[in-house]
Amino acid sequence: MESYILWDGEGASAVETPAKGQAVSFNGSSVRARPDVVIGDEKTGEYEARVLLWDDLPLDQDAAELIALPVVERVEDTYGNGKVSVVKVLHLVTGQLEEVSPNTARGRRADVEALLASV
Repeated sequence: MESYILWDGEGASAVETPAKGQAVSFNGSSVRARPDVVIGDEKTGEYEARVLLWDDLPLDQDAAELIALPVVERVEDTYGNGKVSVVKVLHLVTGQLEEVSPNTARGRRADVEALLASV
């Protein structure tokens, strides 16, 4: 719970704490993307997106990259292309943190499309 409190947007100046996901399309499939918190940096004009995972499923860098792509697309749709500096995925059960650059997330597009097509 302490990690959640530090990460829920109160520990830094959140520009957005979305309550509802926004549909993001990938090759005919769509997924709802919702960062839990978007932090803006006034100096750089970039945004950090934070995703909080509550479940017991394991988190690793691979999973974080797949999770990050829809979030990058959603935040850039709202704030502009190239405005995301990083997506941070925090697994609240274990306290594990994975950081994903927007370019790394974009590099996983084919994997996200294949995953969505298989569901």
